[in-house]
Amino acid sequence: MLNQPITTEIKFSETEVPINQNTLSLEEAITLAKNNRLEFNQMDIASSMADQKIKMEKADKLPQLNFVGDYGFQGENYSFGSEDDYAMASVILSWNILEASHGPKVEQAKIDKELLIFQKEALRKKIELEVLGAFYDAETALKNIDLAKTKKESATKAYRVINKKFKQGQANLLEINNARTQLTNADQEIIISQFNYQVKFLAFEKAIGK
Repeated sequence: MLNQPITTEIKFSETEVPINQNTLSLEEAITLAKNNRLEFNQMDIASSMADQKIKMEKADKLPQLNFVGDYGFQGENYSFGSEDDYAMASVILSWNILEASHGPKVEQAKIDKELLIFQKEALRKKIELEVLGAFYDAETALKNIDLAKTKKESATKAYRVINKKFKQGQANLLEINNARTQLTNADQEIIISQFNYQVKFLAFEKAIGK
């Protein structure tokens, strides 16, 4: 446009940049985030380990039942008759009478599990909010592209009308310059809105754990 006559016809070109559009609903996106996000998976692992710890601490409180068997020969002489051998079996029941020492460990393990449940719920809400914000940010950015295209269509029509009037002497230089500027700005707005959408879409993919 520089160093060209003011009446030079502008070559109108469609400014199209390939964009990836979201095909997920909000509910699907949230579910996907819960399955994909690393921190949520780590919380599940920690919760499972806490369950195992509770079971181990409870197991220490239970009585232990052991079976002991013994077989041999008795007497001072080397005799191996049926009257010389003996067999003995016993059942030993052991139970730590200091059970109180295990109680606090079990309770602490339960408290740790409850804390993990609370943290997991807080993480769930945090992830849902992140996905919610990223989802609507991307949706709004996509609508802004359509809005920018609509503005360009209007600016293109207005320029053609003013340019025609200018050639016929019915519009002045200021009017044609303004029409050109509005058209150029509208074209740039499309490019900016498309770039902004790509940024928002990448943020959305990060929120769902892709």
